Amino acid sequence: YKRQGVKGADTLALSVAPSVGPLGPGGESGGSGESGQGASAPEDRLAGLRLAGTLWFYWHACGAPREGRYWLDRALDANPEPTRERARGLWSAGLLAGCPEDLTRGRRMAEDARALAQRLGDAAEAAHADYVIGVIRLFADDLPAALAHFEACVSRGRVPGQHLSLVGLDQVELACALGFLGRADRAVEVCEKALRLCEEHGEQWVRSYVLRMLALAHTVKQDWPCAERHAREALRLKLAVHDVTGIALTLDLAALIASHVGAHERAAVLLGGADRVWAAVDRNRWGSQPCAPPAGTANSAPWRRSAGPPSSMPTTAAPGSPSPRSSAAPSRNPASPNVRPSPPCCRTRQRSASPAERPRSPNWSPKASPTSRSPTAW
Repeated sequence: YKRQGVKGADTLALSVAPSVGPLGPGGESGGSGESGQGASAPEDRLAGLRLAGTLWFYWHACGAPREGRYWLDRALDANPEPTRERARGLWSAGLLAGCPEDLTRGRRMAEDARALAQRLGDAAEAAHADYVIGVIRLFADDLPAALAHFEACVSRGRVPGQHLSLVGLDQVELACALGFLGRADRAVEVCEKALRLCEEHGEQWVRSYVLRMLALAHTVKQDWPCAERHAREALRLKLAVHDVTGIALTLDLAALIASHVGAHERAAVLLGGADRVWAAVDRNRWGSQPCAPPAGTANSAPWRRSAGPPSSMPTTAAPGSPSPRSSAAPSRNPASPNVRPSPPCCRTRQRSASPAERPRSPNWSPKASPTSRSPTAW
């Protein structure tokens, strides 16, 4: 996956970069000046957008969300025409924008993608955009709406042309919403159905998230042996597909489980490994507290971690706002007063990008960058 993604990113640079000049954004030359680098042809620009959208999995799962946003934003700006490629680019960009800090922008882009796909009569891209909208609802703490959204998506079933991975992730996020609301038994049922779908098609990436969701559900039930077994299986699959963010999230969950079974030394080792992986993605862990004491049940620390892909990334609270994991916060679920999923993304803060996070020039190469997010870095 990673090799194909890097190869695709290099090709993307060639197809999109000429439209802004040889020096890229911020350079002294641009457009069609005397440099000899004229604006790219319309077919090249559209090919760049098509490639940027097709690489959604690489940007999303392999630790390259910032790079993905950079290329998708440029490709979308260069292709304002209403096309299927633009619809996919919009929901892909919305998925990435909705992850670390900008849920409002992410939801707006996903809704624009759905509206465009519906106008074009493209049911598959509309369904893909629906997934992103539901994820953002889930991690904006709109749990009833998220539950209803994914119940409808799962009941609808797969539409022609819909990406099979996103069909499975609809079920994963449904289980996630159920778990947040304290309905762990139903979450396990949904996960078992999703596992059967993965087994039918030999799918491994979504399976890793289903297993992680099972680990979370059993954590809520305080069934530690089952939680640990599923977390280990999820981690093995995430290593196989180089799901960098998923590895970090699963290591944090495994550390929490280890701490509850008294394996404190192993928990410390797992947290150390998670620290190293998070360093390549976000040292702040998107505001998570991997081994925070449980509030009533064992799920307070990991529950707000995405059960699905890193499409759902909680953020740090804004300065001056109450902590999203405050033990004094009231319960959202009267049926389970001690189980409250903390609102991760409804309070966000804008922070200046570090040098490693700033947009890269079109000539950037993963091999040349000292801050490359290669899974092998850790």
